[in-house]
Amino acid sequence: MDGDADVQRARELGERGRARCADGLAGGAGPALAEAVELVAEALELLPVDDDAWPT
Repeated sequence: MDGDADVQRARELGERGRARCADGLAGGAGPALAEAVELVAEALELLPVDDDAWPT
């Protein structure tokens, strides 16, 4: 397992989730918010426990 690749993937998913959340809030779209939550949850699952790159 490549920790750096997992962190990069998590960051990419987090950014996509953040963008979809903004879209969903702007348009009141439920599907966009649901997708945002799924992307962010997937991103968090990929992060190593000892990753200090993300603030807590």
